[in-house]
Amino acid sequence: MGSRSAIITGTGRGVPARVVTNFDLEKLVDTSDAWITTRTGIRERRIAGPEEVVSTFAATACRQAMDMAGIGPADVGLIICATVTPDMPIPATACLLQELLGCKGAAAFDMSAGCSGFIYAQSVAKQFLITGMIWAIIGGLMSVLFRLQLGYPDAHFQAVLDRLGQRFPGSGSLVERYDAWRRAFVIPREKLDTVFTAAVGACRERTRQHVKLPAGEHFTVEYVTNKSWSGYNWYQGGFRSLIQVNTDLPIYIDRAIDLACHEGYPGHHVYNALLEQHLVKDRGWLEFTVYPLFSPQSLIAEGTANFGIEVAFPGRERVAYERDTLFPLAGLDASRAAEYYDVMALVDQLSYAGNEAARRYLNGQMDAAAATAWLERYALMPHDRAAQRVRFFDQYRSYVINYNYGKDLVRTFIESRGGTPDRPDRRWQEFETLLSSPRLPSGLR
Repeated sequence: MGSRSAIITGTGRGVPARVVTNFDLEKLVDTSDAWITTRTGIRERRIAGPEEVVSTFAATACRQAMDMAGIGPADVGLIICATVTPDMPIPATACLLQELLGCKGAAAFDMSAGCSGFIYAQSVAKQFLITGMIWAIIGGLMSVLFRLQLGYPDAHFQAVLDRLGQRFPGSGSLVERYDAWRRAFVIPREKLDTVFTAAVGACRERTRQHVKLPAGEHFTVEYVTNKSWSGYNWYQGGFRSLIQVNTDLPIYIDRAIDLACHEGYPGHHVYNALLEQHLVKDRGWLEFTVYPLFSPQSLIAEGTANFGIEVAFPGRERVAYERDTLFPLAGLDASRAAEYYDVMALVDQLSYAGNEAARRYLNGQMDAAAATAWLERYALMPHDRAAQRVRFFDQYRSYVINYNYGKDLVRTFIESRGGTPDRPDRRWQEFETLLSSPRLPSGLR
């Protein structure tokens, strides 16, 4: 009896419609088409849409292959899907393809493999073919390598706004009523440095009680204007940072602790100092002397910096400290501290509104004016602050997700390891471990 063979009689291709070229990337970061092409050979990449998954593109490719081979759904005996990004763990994406293609009599299974999956799928398919068990197989590499969708419908934000509307009744828009109330909590410009210095000292002292800081670490504070951000840490190496505070817009009392923790202790300054100490100096990993801003590392850096605020000043402790120390230093009515933070806890539920505005703006669904108006309505930002935020979108693009999504990711990770609010020492321990070790966001999920 002659030996059987296996041949490819049809091929197909399914890809997202949205194309991002190297020239598009030139507009976002400091790079060029020539730099990328000479090093990687890549000229463009495809971006999957919110509702598109592996089976979306696999079905398109399979139909093309079947047409080229001249076979129909009833002829297919096996579907092999090689992927590391299945639609879902169960059922297999191959089973979903079976339904989409109408191949009711076909067996179907997935193979967990990335780039080499195409070769593995062919090898396995060949064995079925040459044994005569099956005569027509669909198989190949099918992956959507990364898509992060963090979306909320407008109704989510509107529900929070409705509650705030009850808190601030009256005429005029809600953002105007809220802004008028909040003006009573602005730190006077002449008292800003005094308040901020006190906040930094308190944050550092609380951090030192739980984290061994490198000897000689310190940072300098500088007040600047004409920026798209409210604060920035320029880590300079040698356990030193320059922290800039933007004074373009009024700075509210809560921003003193927020910025002192986020940019300093136990945030960016401590994060970078510990990485330098443990990875560069102790282990000699010189690659950690370079920090690519637009990288997965920033999700952890910004996430820990934001989560560090509530690690250092949990709930009532923060209110008590600000009532007794910062409010008097700023000349504000300390009796209203609890009132202020009750409202801010509700406003914090609007934090993802900024992400939603950035998504729609960067995807071309709204222009700058519409994005500004959207932030005024759904994020309760006064016009000048909303306009500043849109300038941030222009400059830093999707970096905006690092702050709130990063914070939620870090919180979930630390609490899953026992660092819950009722165990503050364990919370600090897990937090320090995360700060001083090399991690990727995928390791926190």
